[in-house]
Amino acid sequence: MQKKKTCVYFDGHNFFKYYLKGQPAGYKWLDLQAFMENLMGDEYDIHKIHYFTAGVLDFPDAKDRHGNQQTYLRALRTLDTVHIVLGKFQKSKALLPLVKEKSQRAYVYAIKEKQTDTNLITQMFEDAWEEKFDSAVLVSADSDFVACVIALRRLSGKEIGVALARGEGKDLRKNASFIKDIHPGLICGSQFAPTLPGRRKPIRKPLGW
Repeated sequence: MQKKKTCVYFDGHNFFKYYLKGQPAGYKWLDLQAFMENLMGDEYDIHKIHYFTAGVLDFPDAKDRHGNQQTYLRALRTLDTVHIVLGKFQKSKALLPLVKEKSQRAYVYAIKEKQTDTNLITQMFEDAWEEKFDSAVLVSADSDFVACVIALRRLSGKEIGVALARGEGKDLRKNASFIKDIHPGLICGSQFAPTLPGRRKPIRKPLGW
C-alpha cells in the first residue's frame, strides 16, 4: 500500500494551551516528528511539519519562558521535516473592570498573538494549490479554522484532517475528512532525548520539561 504524502500544520500556542501547559515534567520536550508518526500510523508519510508560533514574552513570575521556548525551537530545528513560522505577540495596556468589584478598574497587560492564524491558513492553501500533499492534518482545537477546513476540502478535493483531544473541537470534527485523537500517553511517548547535538553547543532540555 502506498503511503499518503502528508503535511502537518501545528497551531503552536493552541497546542501548548490544551496539552502541555501545567503538565509535569515529561510533556513539553516534544519531538514533533515522532509524535506525528505515532499519531498517524503507517498509512501516512509525514512529509513536512509546519509549526506556527510566536515568541513568548517574559514576565516577573515567569522569567525563563522566552529562553525555554528558544531552546525548544533549537531542538525542533534539528528535525529535517520541521519548518518553523514565527508570528509575534503584541503587548498593550488596557483598563478593565475587576471580576469581583466591577465598579473598580485596573490596568492590565493585554497580550494578543498576531499573524499566526493567517500564516497557517495561507500555508495550507499554498501547499494544496502546489500539490504538496495528499493529506493535510491541522493540529488545533481552534474553531476559527472551521471555514478553512471546509474550503480546502471543497476546492482541493484532498483529505483535510484534524488532530485534537477527545471532546474538543466539535465543529472541526464535523467538517474534517478524518479525526486523530490526542491523548497524554502519546505525548509522553514522543519526547526528545534530554540532550541533543547542536551546531555550536548541545541542546539541553529545560528544567521541569
